[in-house]
Amino acid sequence: MPILVCLAMAGILYFLLDGVIGDKDNTKTNTSDIAVSEPCAGCGKKVNNTWRYCPFCGYVKETGEKNE
Repeated sequence: MPILVCLAMAGILYFLLDGVIGDKDNTKTNTSDIAVSEPCAGCGKKVNNTWRYCPFCGYVKETGEKNE
């Protein structure tokens, strides 16, 4: 009988914590995507602002040329 009570409590805690952790992770991901990405000057797609070149079109930030 104590095993059933233990399993029931573990199940309840799992569902409660799963909802709380899932909400926080989703919010953190959305804010970080907005903060570190900017549109590429060559193609307009969102690219990480720490990258030197665009992986989609090959545009290089420093020179303004396309990498072939």
